[in-house]
Amino acid sequence: VPFMRHMRLLIDLNMERGNVVRHLCFARQQEAESTRPHTLACRTFLVVQMGQRSGLDRSELMALGLASVLDSVTAGTEPSRIIPMLAPYTSLSDLAPSVMMNLHELELVRRGRTGSRKGQILHAVETLVQTIHSATPVTLTDVQSAINATEGVDPEVKEFVLSWLGDTPVGTIVTSGSMGDVLLFDHGAKGDSLRCREIHSSGLSEVKPLDDIDPSAPVRFESRIDFEYEPIVIDIDD
Repeated sequence: VPFMRHMRLLIDLNMERGNVVRHLCFARQQEAESTRPHTLACRTFLVVQMGQRSGLDRSELMALGLASVLDSVTAGTEPSRIIPMLAPYTSLSDLAPSVMMNLHELELVRRGRTGSRKGQILHAVETLVQTIHSATPVTLTDVQSAINATEGVDPEVKEFVLSWLGDTPVGTIVTSGSMGDVLLFDHGAKGDSLRCREIHSSGLSEVKPLDDIDPSAPVRFESRIDFEYEPIVIDIDD
């Protein structure tokens, strides 16, 4: 089933090229404000990353990602109506109960009622993505404040999302003392050092070490979708 196969590919891509996914999900579109399909796609990729960090198994990741996608159908629906609304989606197969429950819990959280951890994560990541892709560029402080202000999400879940995001998120623009504004590329091969790419009118420079971030300058979500990125190669098994 293509629907399920695409989600499996999304999970594999997150596992193999998680940093590239973050770059693309944090980069702003060329238009002033992102569309609903774009922010929904970003939330789906990022919520699967957080699910991986939480230690969810592949079946749980599938159900969480599919719930994020199908929220485009069920958003705003009374929780009690989720199951009959999704009953025609027979392609969900044995994942249907988990997908429906995730969406049921998400709608509870949206209404300020007690919901599961997965429902809360979906809601918190939705806040994160919508804030990053608002009409004007935002800072890391703006995003942190928005997540902390999200109603219906437990403090422990907020802390989990903020810890995943970190103080130097890949894909943000930071200020280097020697290079000026740079794109924060990754945290090195072992995750213990920062690397960046300088921003030129013709594109991005090669990857360079970054050890002189200006702490007085804000961390900004101002990367653009038209920056040049390394091509992604995915092996697809028939």
